[in-house]
Amino acid sequence: MKSTKKSLLLSVLSLVLCFVMLIGTTFAWFTDSVTSGVNKIVAGNLDIELEYTTNGTNWTPVTSTTKLFDDAALWEPGHTEVAYLRLSNKGTLALKYNLAIKVANEVSGTNVAGETFKLSDYINMGVVEDWNGTVYADRAAARTAVTGAGVIANYSKTGNMAADAAAETLAVVVYMPEEVGNVANYKTGTTAPSIELGVSLVATQDTVESDSFDNQYDKNALIPTTVNDYTSISTLLGSVTASEPVAIKLSDDISVPNDAAKSAIKIPANADVTLDLNGHTISGGRSDKTPNYGMIDVGMGATLTVMNGTVTYGDDGDSGFSAYRDTITVQRGTLIVKNATIINTCSAGISSAIDIMSNTGSEDAKLIIENSTIESSRYGIRLFGNSETGSAILDMKNTTITATSSALFLHQPSATKKGLIDATVTDSIIKGVSGVYLWDCGNTAGNGDNIKLTLNGTTAFTSTGTYLDRDSAISQNKDGYFPGFNNQIIVDYSTAAGDNYFKVFDNRTHN
Repeated sequence: MKSTKKSLLLSVLSLVLCFVMLIGTTFAWFTDSVTSGVNKIVAGNLDIELEYTTNGTNWTPVTSTTKLFDDAALWEPGHTEVAYLRLSNKGTLALKYNLAIKVANEVSGTNVAGETFKLSDYINMGVVEDWNGTVYADRAAARTAVTGAGVIANYSKTGNMAADAAAETLAVVVYMPEEVGNVANYKTGTTAPSIELGVSLVATQDTVESDSFDNQYDKNALIPTTVNDYTSISTLLGSVTASEPVAIKLSDDISVPNDAAKSAIKIPANADVTLDLNGHTISGGRSDKTPNYGMIDVGMGATLTVMNGTVTYGDDGDSGFSAYRDTITVQRGTLIVKNATIINTCSAGISSAIDIMSNTGSEDAKLIIENSTIESSRYGIRLFGNSETGSAILDMKNTTITATSSALFLHQPSATKKGLIDATVTDSIIKGVSGVYLWDCGNTAGNGDNIKLTLNGTTAFTSTGTYLDRDSAISQNKDGYFPGFNNQIIVDYSTAAGDNYFKVFDNRTHN
């Protein structure tokens, strides 16, 4: 019996020992693993460089202050200047480029015979592409290299360069032929004729590098065309079609001639134009009694993007003249404004910095604006619901409107025009005698279904015409007072009941 108990005890101890030995172990199923720790995401670099030399060596980068030719030189028959240019891809990405040489800011003169002349008519220019690197030995060699060169004029060259491509070189030869004679000999005591010759080089990414699908992800990257005066931008826009997007970049301020025709800068119907002001200003004005729908006019179905600069428009200050004089007008198209300042200093009629009009058709008119500033002596932004089915739409973010009259003008003109007016304002500042001005003629908006204002984020109002209560507002024809808007006034001159025809969605965070 004892031996049986002893055997049983030994068996139990053996089992316990086996169990203890198995703790912390696993069964040896087949396994495998792969680890990748070498995946990098590296940014590409797009960098094109333009250099010049006058002696074939000592290449110097071209900057905004570079003078390819000696501007102290006095041109006369026989005078010849040569500049050699070199284009290099200094980045890691393939690119496409546009090199332009443009004649600008020409000053005419009076010759010794008393005749007015332009210097550009008597100076020749030629460009040798793929210059071989050998400096021309003398004037004759330089002129021979550009045989057939005509009078000085704009030049443009486009091309493509891989990341490791060899540099491209050009020679620019400018000279006054000996045959010119006294026709270009300006009269003593008069203004010396002159020309400014500008050189610009712009580049963007090319369809070379590939992603997981193909190499077409940057096929819509645009090379902007550089303009520096009103004639250049007007001519360029006159040739724009809806077939492909166009990018324009300013290299100088542009002054629109005083009293220019309506829609002096016209974006054609259905076109897609990007206007990079590049830190510059487009300005214009009127001193006559002709209305102007917009110094810049966005046509039906067109899209205009304005960025990085200022657009301003003014008049003679006649506040008794009833007319539309807007800085930018959108008629059933789309305007996108980024990092820009839009100014209107007109006093006449319904003048706005930006006028968004749905005008009779079914198409929408839309303004998308962010990180910008609107300043106006009349209305800041007008949304004109002059349509039965089309909408006037605003999407505004991080923008400040300051208006002497009303900052945001919501305008439905008649009982037959009930197109939607829909304004969404986020993280913006609205300042004016009335920050929001509702003109609802004939109760057209029904029960607020057609005029809407949505307020998001930190949007704030400052009204300089403040009324303490609704009754006070009505007694002074300033109806639609909303206490929740920090003494903001919503105005409706026509119905004395504007708040019944206007929906406000206040999603702001209130302290």
